[in-house]
Amino acid sequence: MRRLTFLFLILLLLTAGVSALQETKPQNTDNRPKVEGKLWWIFLNTGKTPSSKFTKEEVQKWQQEHVGNFGERYKEGRLFAAGPLGDNGFIRGIVVVKAKDMSGVMDCFKTDPFVQKGLLDVEALPIMANESAFKKADEPFVIEQFTLVIFKKGTKWSEKSTPEMTKLQGEHLKGLSKLMKEGELAFASPIVDDKSEKRGICIFWSKDDKAVKEHLDKDPLVIAGHLTYETHPQFMGRGTFGERPKKG
Repeated sequence: MRRLTFLFLILLLLTAGVSALQETKPQNTDNRPKVEGKLWWIFLNTGKTPSSKFTKEEVQKWQQEHVGNFGERYKEGRLFAAGPLGDNGFIRGIVVVKAKDMSGVMDCFKTDPFVQKGLLDVEALPIMANESAFKKADEPFVIEQFTLVIFKKGTKWSEKSTPEMTKLQGEHLKGLSKLMKEGELAFASPIVDDKSEKRGICIFWSKDDKAVKEHLDKDPLVIAGHLTYETHPQFMGRGTFGERPKKG
């Protein structure tokens, strides 16, 4: 997708799209409609249609409509988080929505021109997280860089439940809990789709990729080869995950 990443990020942060996105940032849901369903972590991946098929003016217009769609879904109580990645890779951004099923997920994108025209593809995976994990973004809106971690099946991944696996999973969860308490980890959730290669999501407060990987390389499931991971610079509104706990 020629230059779409730059348009996606620059327009998102520097044009009127910022105002629309501010409405879509995770908010306290007390005064929003209550929606039934579960949370879905959505990867907006590079679509099959290259942006070079369209004019720059068309893409810019659709960018605003793309972000505007987030605002509408937020008002409906269906959207809890959204933001672009910053590494110009296959994954262009993420969205978190609440829906009963995949049909409900896709309904959230029926007015998104980037999805409808094939510039972006939706990869939706259910997660085991509570909507209370997402907070009201700061006002005025300020973009902040986090680090997105995607845990994936490793070379020694096994679906079988063994005493060793149970022990390693317990240590894995204990380690994530420790990182959360120490103010290193902002969000963590398993992915509950056995067919997916992706097994979990983490968001680190730090944008220091090397420091994040030092934490991940100590994970017992990673050491044992049951899990591997990839990291990405993730942009979201400051306050998306509340206030970072103070260390010590």
